[in-house]
Amino acid sequence: MTVQQSSKDKEASLLAARFVAAKKSLVAFRTYLLPAKNDCAPAPMHHRWSDIILTGTKNFAVEAARDTAKTQIVLRANLLHALVFPTEKRSYIAIIRATKDLAANLLINISREYLSRPEFYTQPEGKIEVVANSGDALEVHYPNGRRVRIESYGKGGAIRGIVWGAKRPDLVVCDDLQSLSDSQSEALLESDWNWFLSDIKFLGAECRIFMIGNNLGEKCIIERVLRNPELCGFEVERCPILDEEGNSTWPSRFSVKKIMQEKEDYARLGKADIWYREKLCQCRSPDSQLFKPEYFRYYNPATLSTNRMTVFMAVDPAASKKSSADYSVNIVVGLNEEGHWFVLDCWYGRKSPTEHMDEIFRMVSKWNPITVGIEKVAYQAALGDFLKKEMPRRNIFFTVTDLAAAGKKEIRIETLQPRFAAGSVWFPQGAAWVPEMESQLLAFPTGIHDDLPDALAYIEQIALPPPKRRRYSNIKMPKAGRIH
Repeated sequence: MTVQQSSKDKEASLLAARFVAAKKSLVAFRTYLLPAKNDCAPAPMHHRWSDIILTGTKNFAVEAARDTAKTQIVLRANLLHALVFPTEKRSYIAIIRATKDLAANLLINISREYLSRPEFYTQPEGKIEVVANSGDALEVHYPNGRRVRIESYGKGGAIRGIVWGAKRPDLVVCDDLQSLSDSQSEALLESDWNWFLSDIKFLGAECRIFMIGNNLGEKCIIERVLRNPELCGFEVERCPILDEEGNSTWPSRFSVKKIMQEKEDYARLGKADIWYREKLCQCRSPDSQLFKPEYFRYYNPATLSTNRMTVFMAVDPAASKKSSADYSVNIVVGLNEEGHWFVLDCWYGRKSPTEHMDEIFRMVSKWNPITVGIEKVAYQAALGDFLKKEMPRRNIFFTVTDLAAAGKKEIRIETLQPRFAAGSVWFPQGAAWVPEMESQLLAFPTGIHDDLPDALAYIEQIALPPPKRRRYSNIKMPKAGRIH
């Protein structure tokens, strides 16, 4: 055997091994047979989607973050896999996208890729026969008698009653049924929803539906399905880029550091709502958003004087330094005579009790608040005692006031809404913490963290505006004279 022949045999053996692995998983199919230069290790969600598509028996809806390779797994790998490994379970597939053109272009690209790879369609029994090949349908007949047909449709198209001979689709893949522009029209959203209920939902009684897309607001199709899974007949899942613990859901591609930097960049651009929608699958209609971007007011720290303000500070300590824990927060607010709140300073982080105390004393020294409110629960209450013992040593003294933590913090935060809506809460221009504060307010109540707004809400318990000073310009003063 020649070296060249041996090399060919090894390549053939490797390819055969890859086909064996690829047959069992869409992720393996994508990894071994559709590799790309910038590939990285797949995410757990990719394996779940593969299992659901290949072995599931129920309708499934997934709301996924942008750039999570959903098109690569759910469409490209799925459709090519069905053509390379034909089975009765996926012999008839319908794909539905926002427009007919998008669906047709996808199918054309799938056909080109399939027919450009001889290893995909070469059969030991003989040649395949392509009996339909257009943007509307791709149909392949195999030497062993199997057949696979894939059809493309646009949202609102004639989906109801589609058949191939006497056969209903085995799988209907709905990908990004709506666009962002669709979500701007109330009438279109209702029309789309009625179409889904009348045409798509009924398909699920006779075939399986796998739907995936982005959250475009409370009234978009996929968000309505996720909020009403039992009524719609779906199992559902949200796949944001960060999980509830604050960990990356695709760590090999997106580190937490990279994710948080991107989040901060969007916040600084004043577009935190876009980031939350695209990356955390969180989006509400403007009517239901409690805190809106137009509520935010800003002051110039270089020209603001606190001489005629009363200054208060609230402290909300976290009980853990874990990356998934809440932040510890110190916030300083100055109140003027008109009752406006000027947020003078804010610090947040995950620090030890000693480090947190250092920050408290630093901010007290800088702003001289008339009182420092501290949440009165467990470790938080103990912090107040630590501070009192530390005051003589540092020769910095201040009044500590207990803050009541009774009730849900969501209710505390909601009480801020009228102040923001009235334009009476002001943030300093250019402060590093402002983007995080605004992001948490915009995402409330479904954001991962709401610690900064919660600390701000505590100011309500301790703050009273300074008394308005009387003006004496019109009062006649007595003439100077001798004192008898």
